[in-house]
Amino acid sequence: MNNAHRVAAARRTYRRRRTAATFITFVAAAVPTAVAASRLLDSGVIGDYAAHLRYAQRLAETLEPPIGHFLFAALAALLGEVLDNYELAAVLIVTAAQGVLAVLVAAWIRRRMRAASATDGAPTWARRLWIPSVAGMLLVLAGPASLVLADAQRGHYLGYVALVAYHNPTQLVLRPFAMVVFVAVVSILDRPADEPARRGGLIALGAAVTLMTVTKPSYTLCIVPAAFLVAWLDRGPARARTLRTLVMGLALPAAAALILTFVITYVTGVEGFESQSGGIVLAPFDTYSFFSGQLALKFALSVAFPVAVLFAYPGALRRDVALRVAWAAFAFGAAATYLLAESGERRYQGNFWWSGQVTLFLLFVASAAHVVVREALAGRSESRWRPSVPAAACLAVFVVHLVSGFEFLLTNVFDPSAVIS
Repeated sequence: MNNAHRVAAARRTYRRRRTAATFITFVAAAVPTAVAASRLLDSGVIGDYAAHLRYAQRLAETLEPPIGHFLFAALAALLGEVLDNYELAAVLIVTAAQGVLAVLVAAWIRRRMRAASATDGAPTWARRLWIPSVAGMLLVLAGPASLVLADAQRGHYLGYVALVAYHNPTQLVLRPFAMVVFVAVVSILDRPADEPARRGGLIALGAAVTLMTVTKPSYTLCIVPAAFLVAWLDRGPARARTLRTLVMGLALPAAAALILTFVITYVTGVEGFESQSGGIVLAPFDTYSFFSGQLALKFALSVAFPVAVLFAYPGALRRDVALRVAWAAFAFGAAATYLLAESGERRYQGNFWWSGQVTLFLLFVASAAHVVVREALAGRSESRWRPSVPAAACLAVFVVHLVSGFEFLLTNVFDPSAVIS
């Protein structure tokens, strides 16, 4: 076999292994979500699924969106009519969303590892598929380090900035769109100065932002100001062009979609459904303190892993655009979570909590990717990964998040009534 045939055979083998890794990643993330969502629907103790399925049925009957963030309702209406089972449709939708999210996370980390492994002296383990696949599986299951305070399977949600909410279908569907938009924004900010933006890419980004916003506007409210802040602080020669690109691909579609969701949610209302009237008010810590105490400690336990990465790798923010974007978005998300509320009957529904949750999840993803890339760039030639001291410290912190997240998953499956506790 000549060299060209060996290269072709190696590529085919790699593609087969990548396909297998992708399938395993999807299944490993999707199956637990399917079980948890089914149990939550069967128990009926939390009304998020029931409410959104009512919206879906109303949408199927009238073709009028009953809520501003209507994409899940539209998907559930379409699939529910096909299957003649709206609850099964809801489970399939959130299951697919969680599986796709894990695959997207793994693919992005794999791409960053591949770029790092192209450097001279990079270790051979950086080319292997199992690392990003395992990262994708575990990141979607992680939660705040609530194990420090929780009793058995209770106390993993209220007061924390959660990473996943199995009881809320729109949040689960939001996260894959948020991941796509996050990666696109990072690509724009990290693009070489002499590389112009492509029209097709801007159209695709605009479509993703629109779909993300009508799924749930929580991440849109954070990523738009975060992207412009990071771009403005960049003193490079491409700053002006980057800002124009962000306006066209991100800000304009986001503004149009946000206006639509705001009008439907707060202006038009829906006769016969929950009151949609009200507005947005400044109410620092009001909704969080209503349900929980120890907010400072619970915040620290929520962000332990990304903070550990910053301490373990000095200069991480300066080196990594993705980490800067993720931290900036989380700053806006945490501000919305703790400082804003809705007026009227919706005041204590906690609908601004979702911004902190989705931005923190993507901060976890960016932090994990930073650790993997820094390890790959360390220049060691071992075929097996032997974590450095900083990586081992970060991994130890992440394990607490992972065990806490797994216990929260078990709570959703075996004791749904204790989820919001």
